[in-house]
Amino acid sequence: MRVFSFLKTLLQALNPTRVFNQIFELVRKLNPIKIIEQSLRIVVLLLVAFILYSHQAEINHIKSETGIIREIPFDAFAQVEVGVLINSPPDGGESFEFTSVGSGMLIDYKDGISTILTADHVCNPPPLDHWYGLVGRQNIEKTISITSYYGNIVEAEVVLNDTEYDLCLVRAEVYWTIPVDISSVPPRVGEKIYNVASPTGFFYPGMVPILEGRYSGDLGYSQDYDSVYSVYTRRGSSGSAVLNSHGEIIGIIHSAIGDLSHVGIASTWQELNDFILTYEVFFY
Repeated sequence: MRVFSFLKTLLQALNPTRVFNQIFELVRKLNPIKIIEQSLRIVVLLLVAFILYSHQAEINHIKSETGIIREIPFDAFAQVEVGVLINSPPDGGESFEFTSVGSGMLIDYKDGISTILTADHVCNPPPLDHWYGLVGRQNIEKTISITSYYGNIVEAEVVLNDTEYDLCLVRAEVYWTIPVDISSVPPRVGEKIYNVASPTGFFYPGMVPILEGRYSGDLGYSQDYDSVYSVYTRRGSSGSAVLNSHGEIIGIIHSAIGDLSHVGIASTWQELNDFILTYEVFFY
C-alpha cells in the first residue's frame, strides 16, 4: 500500500499534462520543418560536392591517358631547304637546278651553333644519287639553308646522317630559341601526339601548323620498323618532329601514304635514340 501511495504522490507532483505541454512547446520552438529543410540542404550540398569530385577525378584520369601538353615548342621549328645545281648534264645541255623543302626541329645549341634534326632525304634528296652516278659528285653543287620560326635565314651543313633511319642533323650559326629534348621513354599505342610541320611547304615566319594525332604503333619486318601516327602528312612534312604530351620528340616524320593524308610514317623512338646517341658520342 505504501508503494502505491508513493507512486500516486509522485504522479501528482510530476503533473503529466504540464510535462506534455512543455515537451510540445519545446518541439514547436524547434520548428521541425526548418530542421528538415536544413538537413535536406546539407544532403544536397554533400551530393553536389561528391559529383564534382568524381567528375574532376575522371577528368584527371582522361588527362593522364590522353596527355595535355602545357606548351608546344612550336618556335623551335625550322624549315630546311636544299638547293641542287647540276653542271654538265650528260646530254650536253645547260646546267639546271632543283630544290627540296622539308621541316626540322632545333635540338641543340652550343658555342653559337644550332643543331637541327630533320629527315635524311630532306638533306639528301633522292634524285641526288641518280645524278651522282650520271655526272659525278664534282659536277654537283648542293646548298642547305634553314629558316627559323622567327624568319632567320642562314646557311647550314650536314654534320650527321643515317640513310637507314632516314635521319639527319644540320648545323647553322644562329640562335633563336631553346632546343627541344628527346624523350627518354617510347610512346604508348593510343597516346595523343603533336606535330609541328609545314605540309606542302605551308609556313611563314611566326606561323607554323600545329597538328594533333595519335600513336598507332609500329610496322615493318625484321629489324626495319617504322612508327605510324594518325596525323596530317604531306610533302613538306618530312623531317618534322612528333612530340609527346611533355613537348619531347618521340619520332621524325619521313613518309606519307598516298590518299591517306591523315597518316604519317616516322622513325621509331628506338631509331631516334640510337641516332642521337651517335651524335652525342661524336660531338660531346
